[in-house]
Amino acid sequence: MKVYFCVNGYNCEKFVYECLKSIQLQLHKEFHCIVVNDGSTDGTKEQIERFTDTDHRFYAINREKNEGAAAARYYGIKHIKKLCKPDDIICLVDLDDWLANRGILDRVLLEYRHGADCTYGYLESNSNPIHCPREGYSNTITKEKTFRTASWRCYPMRTFKASLWNFGPEWFQDEKGKWFEVCTDVAIMFPIMERAENPVFIPDVLYIYRFDNPNSLHNKYKSKVYSKRKSTSEKINKIHAEISRKKHQKMGEGFGEFLQSKIIEKHNAALSNNSLQSEEKGLE
Repeated sequence: MKVYFCVNGYNCEKFVYECLKSIQLQLHKEFHCIVVNDGSTDGTKEQIERFTDTDHRFYAINREKNEGAAAARYYGIKHIKKLCKPDDIICLVDLDDWLANRGILDRVLLEYRHGADCTYGYLESNSNPIHCPREGYSNTITKEKTFRTASWRCYPMRTFKASLWNFGPEWFQDEKGKWFEVCTDVAIMFPIMERAENPVFIPDVLYIYRFDNPNSLHNKYKSKVYSKRKSTSEKINKIHAEISRKKHQKMGEGFGEFLQSKIIEKHNAALSNNSLQSEEKGLE
């Protein structure tokens, strides 16, 4: 069981070192770190090279065009899938954030040794307080896989077994083929959680979120970010349901896909403000 980090960011020159150093210093040394530079125009590439040139565990993917977090994560995970085995673990990290301490990987791996196939956790901010619940989804929600109707709780650090990832780019694009700009965590983690047999919440602080990055979506949209997240989240649910339905009808495969589409369809109308409450970082 190997660990693969998928780290992505845009114009993070000032933050690269703190992020990648927090990964490099993990007490669990057996990992690979794929860093996706999303078309940065500052010195991000050169900062990443400080690690890729000196530590064989780090590898960079330099995208020429800035397409956003959804595209960067997709291409990063696509690369990882070529290298990993089904039981290997993929960890998602943003290039302007960092891991809370040196024992994070050991803590996460402990859950996988006890049967987890997906984990999510609890975070703190480097400046502003984040009002996120220090508890996971209820047993009922987890069993019924109705995550989309509940308040967002799938905070970093988010990890999952590689076997759960079987998504094309259409899962992360709108009806015109444009990558989702916000709610990329929703677009990725809801399908993962719905496929997982044993998603586990880790109540410890695993991850530090940087509030003071001027390029973050939170700072870019400010007061408009909530309404943009809400409308995009609803659109994601509809697109996911339609993709799943078409796969079932056209290919006659994957009862799990069909079940997933029914779960989304059944609860899509119930999506309300509650699904976007108590989150700041969660829907970027």
